[in-house]
Amino acid sequence: MKRRVGLVLVDDGLYAHRWAEPVLRDPRLDVAFIAALSPFSAPGFHPGPNALVSRLRYYGLLETAKFGLRYLAEKRMLRAALSPPGGDINAPEFIRNMASMRPDLLLCAFSQKAGREFLAVPAVGALNLHFSMLPLGRGREPTFYAMLTGQGAGVSCHWMLEDLDEGAVAAQRALDLSKTRTLHQAILAGCELAAGVAIEALLSAAKPERHAGPLPPLNPWPAPRDVAAFRAKGLRFI
Repeated sequence: MKRRVGLVLVDDGLYAHRWAEPVLRDPRLDVAFIAALSPFSAPGFHPGPNALVSRLRYYGLLETAKFGLRYLAEKRMLRAALSPPGGDINAPEFIRNMASMRPDLLLCAFSQKAGREFLAVPAVGALNLHFSMLPLGRGREPTFYAMLTGQGAGVSCHWMLEDLDEGAVAAQRALDLSKTRTLHQAILAGCELAAGVAIEALLSAAKPERHAGPLPPLNPWPAPRDVAAFRAKGLRFI
């Protein structure tokens, strides 16, 4: 019997479709629905006008403009069956709509903390796609930190628990970024691995578990000093 899967993701128009579309096409999976979150309005992801301010501080004016032009040129949005009100994945209405689809598993990729009711929707459990070799690179902007520190580059699909990035890894693959000089190219390389990692995890998933042993701390949103160190290594965003 096919695994019945629901996808809940930030649909950024640049990256998500690259790994999500192969998942949608895989004949071994029954995708019940896609729920799309805007990167500009999701709670906890620099909502409203702060989204632009945060990106300007992060990328700088020139590279923010480059990203904007790339977004306009390549914008490719996924066709979504569900959309959470206000971008809030924990909204009761959204949780009821997901539950009505009766998914076995959820495959997630967003920057919010899932509550107990959200995690209780799938019969088996929820998996999160995270662009690092967990447990390295827990938290925000994992590819940025992998490039900055030279550690933890890869893609992991792990079980979601109420605490962030604490679920055991169901599948993962390492990524060689030694010759990659821009964050954009690094994320594209991660997207090439991500579909395979996600499909492997969905097909083999049994039950949620926690990581064994101590975990490194969660990475915060990069501070100006982190961005300066990133640029000092000759790295760029795009």
